[in-house]
Amino acid sequence: MGLAVGASTGTIGGGGGLIVSDAAGSYLARIASGEVWRLAITGSGISAISPSGGGSTPATRLHVVAADGLAPILVNGRPYR
Repeated sequence: MGLAVGASTGTIGGGGGLIVSDAAGSYLARIASGEVWRLAITGSGISAISPSGGGSTPATRLHVVAADGLAPILVNGRPYR
């Protein structure tokens, strides 16, 4: 799935924890269960920004997966599997 064309930010979260990695599979962040992080264009790519303001390393593509492999991922408040 992707962000809407022209959107500069979006949100991700989930009922379970999430793992964020780049296209090469390098670990970038872990999102705790129930947290909502912001995805934003930063510098040379997209970063996952925590509620406290810390961000992942920018990447051209982010992969977000449920830590348990089963829980839905919320994108802009909508659940996806």
